[in-house]
Amino acid sequence: MPALRDRAFALVIERRSRAVLFATNAAAERAGLSPGMPLADARAILPGVTIEPARMNADAMMLEKIRAWCGRYSPWTATGDASDEKGQEEDEPQQALEGPGGGGLWLDATGCAHLFGGEEAMLADLIGRVNRLGFAARAAMAETKGAAWALARYGGTDETGWTVAPPGTVHAALSPLPTAALRLSPATVAQLHAVGLRAIGDLLPLPRASLATRYGAALIERLDAALGNIFEPVSPTAPEQPLFVRLSFAEPIGNPDDIAAALDRLLTLLCRKMAERAVGARGLIFTLYRTDGTTEHRTAGTARPVRDPAALARLFADRLDDIDPGFGIEDATLFAHRTDTLGAAQTGLAGPDAARDFDALIDRLVNRFGAENVLRPRLTESHLPERAGTFAPVTAKPDNADAPDPAAPRPVRLLRPPEEIETIAAISGLAIAPPAMFRWRRVLHRVVFSEGPERIAPEWWRQKNAGTRDYFQIEDSAGQRFWLFRETTDQPTAPCWYVHGLFA
Repeated sequence: MPALRDRAFALVIERRSRAVLFATNAAAERAGLSPGMPLADARAILPGVTIEPARMNADAMMLEKIRAWCGRYSPWTATGDASDEKGQEEDEPQQALEGPGGGGLWLDATGCAHLFGGEEAMLADLIGRVNRLGFAARAAMAETKGAAWALARYGGTDETGWTVAPPGTVHAALSPLPTAALRLSPATVAQLHAVGLRAIGDLLPLPRASLATRYGAALIERLDAALGNIFEPVSPTAPEQPLFVRLSFAEPIGNPDDIAAALDRLLTLLCRKMAERAVGARGLIFTLYRTDGTTEHRTAGTARPVRDPAALARLFADRLDDIDPGFGIEDATLFAHRTDTLGAAQTGLAGPDAARDFDALIDRLVNRFGAENVLRPRLTESHLPERAGTFAPVTAKPDNADAPDPAAPRPVRLLRPPEEIETIAAISGLAIAPPAMFRWRRVLHRVVFSEGPERIAPEWWRQKNAGTRDYFQIEDSAGQRFWLFRETTDQPTAPCWYVHGLFA
């Protein structure tokens, strides 16, 4: 986070049933904090440190996005695979060997560097762009995968943040680096340090058999891979193929029935592909290619993932009549540009499925009037009643907001905003008591029954907050039931009473 770059900031994970620091920025390290330190010790050293939980899944997703972006430099890109964590402890995060809180990428730049003006120019462009994205990065280019990993993390890069090891200099470049640069587990590195083997150059003259017997075969494999004695290729991440189908015609077509038949065929092929990936379509683009080089597009969207060719065909039914085939259509394509997970579903045995029919109706309304004009209620992350629900486009993904507590009933009608009332306080020994009578909309109500209070505190993260609310369920002498609350603020004024809802 660029806003926290100058403030002491740390990420925390749970390890062995206690909270420890996973990553720290430069400001926190200058104050004496370091990864692996217990959170309690860190707060004792620096009480004002900003703490956030480490989100490993989010880090992995961001790293994958950067990997895909690096395709501009090489088609062979990959994130750190399972072999990069060989020998690490079971409770260590996957990115442990990349440095605390970090992540690494592999790029096979063979035959690519000259396109950017050379290896130095390519690395300078790469590091400059990554830094402008808000990340701190280091890079190295060498003959072997292991040497590049070691130089990027332990090499003496200057202020540019990158270094290049010319061909034939791998031994000299690796010798002064610490043994941790061989991608070894922390336990193996500690064992080597115990006997004085601190640099890679200390390992080179020693017998391989003795090292393998004492420290395991992983040490020899890493050493040979870094020196080039073992070929260690970059395994690129295969790009995800788009959900796209194409149909070419032997002769150009132009009849509306032929266009509809082509769409049915494309939908059948596309739904088979979606079934293999267990996804359903949320947005489709049907494109027709005329013989004169022009194109015609038709789009359709769904409220929920759909994989039924017949249901998808109905969404295009009223959009094919106005297609101008020109001198004929020679190709047609169908592309699912938006998809969501959709597993197998049990079909009904007792007549039509009401839920499926309702989804089909929503899809027809969305395609006719637009997704922004078809709304549905949804819960939001707020414990204040007037903010707990809102309306959103029916095609928007639902939030993961919790449903209201059934033990705390809510009125069937909520007033927005709450309406202030005049009250006459009841004589009670309670610190917070409901009113004996109140006047709302010029009508006086006498309270005969009440239940409460239910306290709802303001949301501390909002700059403009209301006061603390104490809610009561009230029944008056006429049998009407109200939802009242008393609001107490920090101002030296008397608390105010409001009607917020009506029960059935």
